Amino acid sequence: MEFLYHGTHTLNGVNIARTGAILSPWYQKIERLERLFEKKPEAKKRFFEEIYPGKNISEMALIMASDGFGAHDIEHRVKSVSVSKDKSRTDHYGTRFDNSRGGGIVLALEITPEIKRILHDGWEKATIIFIPGKLQLESLRQVHLSPRCMKDSMGFVQKEFERYNPEYFIIS
Repeated sequence: MEFLYHGTHTLNGVNIARTGAILSPWYQKIERLERLFEKKPEAKKRFFEEIYPGKNISEMALIMASDGFGAHDIEHRVKSVSVSKDKSRTDHYGTRFDNSRGGGIVLALEITPEIKRILHDGWEKATIIFIPGKLQLESLRQVHLSPRCMKDSMGFVQKEFERYNPEYFIIS
């Protein structure tokens, strides 16, 4: 079995489990704005009439998610999800959060024919693979937990990911 790996903070991982997909920063911003505007319709009116006239949620989210990135980074760092075939390349994303509450995780998704259809040409040789938009979790097979996540959040993480029925491992 071949996998794609994605490392993140435990709380981000829980949001991924709830959403059912790993979202690009742009898609994450779209979802946050949609939730905000659903709760506060007056904020939506103000945003589109006063702050971002003539823009829609998608355009506004892209502007906000792109803040701090150069134009050359937008396609890969803002509009795409980054994954790797090499787990060791993503382990640091899972363990770098061990100094913060909750720790981190690395998700392992089996590379299915459906996933292969959305991968770019040459992905087999790429160190980091960029997938536009989002990557669904249907083929999630493993969740690798940092030591801090094992200590602080194991039960919480298992509960959130239970519908995917993954195996659990510790990042070593």
